[in-house]
Amino acid sequence: ALEDDSDAAVEILLDEGHYVFDQDGRLTSETRQVFQIRRRDAYGNHGIVSAYWSPWFQERPVIRARVISPSGHVHELDEATIEELRIPSSNPNIFTDRMLLRAPLPALSIGAIAEVQIRTTDKMKASSSGDLVRFLLRSTDPIRRMRVTVDAPISLPMKHRVLGAEISAEVSIDQNHQRLRIDTGPVSPLTSFETNLPAVLMPFPLLVATTGSTWSACAMEYAELVDGRIGDQSVDAIVAELIGDAQSRLEKVSKIMSMVCRDIRYTGIEFGSSAMAPQTPHETLGRGYGDCKDKATLAVALLRAAGFDAHVALIDSGPGFDTIPDLPSLNHFDHAIVYVPGQPELWIDPTDEFMPVTQLSSSNRGRYALVASPGTQELVKTPLARSSENRTRTRHEFVLSDTSTNRLTVRTEYDGENAAAMRSFLSSLTETERREWYQRVGLESFASERLEKLEIASLE
Repeated sequence: ALEDDSDAAVEILLDEGHYVFDQDGRLTSETRQVFQIRRRDAYGNHGIVSAYWSPWFQERPVIRARVISPSGHVHELDEATIEELRIPSSNPNIFTDRMLLRAPLPALSIGAIAEVQIRTTDKMKASSSGDLVRFLLRSTDPIRRMRVTVDAPISLPMKHRVLGAEISAEVSIDQNHQRLRIDTGPVSPLTSFETNLPAVLMPFPLLVATTGSTWSACAMEYAELVDGRIGDQSVDAIVAELIGDAQSRLEKVSKIMSMVCRDIRYTGIEFGSSAMAPQTPHETLGRGYGDCKDKATLAVALLRAAGFDAHVALIDSGPGFDTIPDLPSLNHFDHAIVYVPGQPELWIDPTDEFMPVTQLSSSNRGRYALVASPGTQELVKTPLARSSENRTRTRHEFVLSDTSTNRLTVRTEYDGENAAAMRSFLSSLTETERREWYQRVGLESFASERLEKLEIASLE
C-alpha cells in the first residue's frame, strides 16, 4: 500500500497508456486503468467510463470494462448501456462535432476491482507535420504502478520531454523501431499544485512526445492551409472602402482590424477539418462571424490586399505553461493572431475588440508564436509590454467654498490593457447605466450625492 493513502476513496492499481504510430504517422492510443473502490463516494468520479473522439479523423473508440466483486464474480460492461452523443464545446460560441461515449460501470461496491480499457485509432492524420502525445504522470488518487509506452517506426522523428517531475524515460531503438517507456510507482496523489507559475514551469508531472520534425514544417503546413483558404478571392473593394483616405501604416491597419474585430463576431463552426483549418474570407464575411483562426485569416487577406506583408500566427494563450520549443507540433496551439512585420512589427489579436493594434492583451504577451510563413524556422516570442503602456492616471481637482457647494472634478486616463478593459465594461452599459455607475462611484468614494457632468472621451 502507498504511504498516507488509507483514506483514499480509490486506489489505482495500474495506470497504463500505450501509444503506437504507424508508418504514415497515424496514432492508435490505448489506455488501461485498474482500480479498487474503497469508499462509496468514489462512485461519482469512477462509476462512469467515457471516451471522446473527433469523427473527421478518428474511428469510434472501443471501450471494454469489467468489475470484479469482492466475492470474485465478474461483471462485464454491457455494450447496450453505452451512450453515444455529440458534446457541446466548453465555449458557448464554438460549435463542434466532437463525440462522446459513456456508460455506467456495473456492480460497483466497496472492495470491488474495476478494469477499464479504451482504444482510439486515427483513420487519417489530423496534421501532416506531426502529432503530439500527452500522458499525465500523476492523479488525484494514489497509484500503485504506472506504465506508459510510445512506439513509432524509426522513420518518424520522435522526441519527448518529461515535465514537472524527476522521472526518466527509457528509450530503445533498433533497425526499424523506436520505443519510449516509463515504468514507475508507487505514485502519491496530487492533492494540490501551485498556480501563477512562470510559463516555463509545469505545475504537475507530464510526459509529452511528438513526431513533428521541425517548426519549419509546421509553419509551412499551416501557411499552405491559410493561403489555400485565401486563394484568389478578391477583397480589394472592401479594403478600399475600409481604408478610405487613411495615409499612415498604423491608420490603415487600425481601420482594417476595427472591422474584423467589431463587425465579425466571435463564433466558430468547427465541424470536421474546420476544427483546424480556417474558413475562407468570403465565408467569414458572409456569415458575419468566425473563430480566432477565421478572423485572423480574414484579417490577413485584407491586410495583404492593402499591400502589407501579413501572416497568421499560432500561440498557446496564457496564463499557464507555454509551448515546448523543442517539441514541434501544431497541437500545442489554441489561438490564432495576426503578425505584420515592419517598423514597428505588429502583433494583433483579431478577437480583441478593444486593444489597439500596437498591443496584445496580457494572455498573449511573452508567449511562443509560430508565424505561418514559408520563411519561418523557429518559434518567436510575442512582445512583452512596458509598465508605462498600462498606466492608469487619475487627477483630482477640489474647489472648496465657504458659501456654496464644494466641487470635485476627477479625470482618469487609462492606457493599454487598462483602457481596453474599461472600454469593454463601459460599452456593455447604456448611457443611463454609465451615469448611474459613476454616480455610485462618487457616492461610495467621495460621499457625493450628485453627478453634475460626465464626459467619456472615446469608446472606439
